[in-house]
Amino acid sequence: MPVQSPFKSDAARDRVLDDYDALLARWPVSYESRFIDTEFGKAHLIASGNPTASPLVLLHGGGGNATMWFHNITALAATFRVYALDIIGDVGRSTGARPAYASGGHVRWLAQVLDGIGLGQTALAGASFGSWLAADFALKHPERVSGLALLAPPLSSRCV
Repeated sequence: MPVQSPFKSDAARDRVLDDYDALLARWPVSYESRFIDTEFGKAHLIASGNPTASPLVLLHGGGGNATMWFHNITALAATFRVYALDIIGDVGRSTGARPAYASGGHVRWLAQVLDGIGLGQTALAGASFGSWLAADFALKHPERVSGLALLAPPLSSRCV
C-alpha cells in the first residue's frame, strides 16, 4: 500500500519542515533529534533534559508536530528527560503510513517507539489527538504508564 503524505504538496512539506527547523534552531534547551524504526515507518523525536531524569513523552495535537511544545520545553526539561514525538501520519519528521484510528496501530506504533528509546515505563502527556493516543495507550498498557496528563482530550471515544 502506498504511503499517503499528510502534506498536500512537496512545496507545503518544504515550508512546514523549514518552519520546523527554524523553531529547532531556537529550541531553548539542548536537544537531540533521533529517529526510531517502527513497522509503520521512521518515528522522529526531540529529546531534551537530563538523560538520568524520569522520562516524559509528549504527544502533540492533530495537524501538528513535536515543535508545539516549544514554549513548555524549558520547564519540563528542568525536571524530566523529555521525548517530544512527531506522531506518525502527521506534519512532522516521522515518515510512514497513518494507521486507521480503530485499528490499534497508533498504540502499536507508540509501543515500538518507547521500545526503541528503551523505555519500559514512562509518563505521557498529550494535547487533543495526542491525549486520545496517550489515554488509549494507558488503557491497553497500564503497566507502561507512570503518569498521564491529558490536555484538551477529544470528547468522542469513537476512535478508541
